[in-house]
Amino acid sequence: MTTPQPLPPGAVAPLARAVVAGIRHAVPEHAPLFDAGAAEFVAALLNGS
Repeated sequence: MTTPQPLPPGAVAPLARAVVAGIRHAVPEHAPLFDAGAAEFVAALLNGS
């Protein structure tokens, strides 16, 4: 098993925005829960913060 490698600088924010956009598209009834701060939250999760 390999150790996960950190994402390269600059890759986290676009990935986080894509994750949030995908959730909003897949579950439109929950879209209001994913406000502007959702991408920052997902980015923090991806960064391991």
